[in-house]
Amino acid sequence: MAYVDLGELGYYTLSEDWIVTVWNNLPVVGIGLGFTNSEAKPGQWYRVAPWLDADNSPGVSIAIGDSGTANGRSGEALSIDDNGNVVVAMTVVNTGKGTAAVGFQWLSAPQLTE
Repeated sequence: MAYVDLGELGYYTLSEDWIVTVWNNLPVVGIGLGFTNSEAKPGQWYRVAPWLDADNSPGVSIAIGDSGTANGRSGEALSIDDNGNVVVAMTVVNTGKGTAAVGFQWLSAPQLTE
């Protein structure tokens, strides 16, 4: 059986054309993240996912940033820092009408063993 761990990175309100970048260190051996040394195996993946609140007005939209829309910021990034922590990041741009209420979650699934 596969499972996915997830957690919230942040929640923001963005005016039209505003940009936000969220990031977090996800310790491979972490408190509250459900990982142990034995679970941190090659093939483990991490992603960041944005969501729009249901109470946003019609016409609100966001786009994952790129060099053309987010002043050179990467849309999604994944790295390992000097302490061995996995760092996930995402940049979004409010491309629609009005203020966008947007939240972010990180997702991860350890490699399955047989």
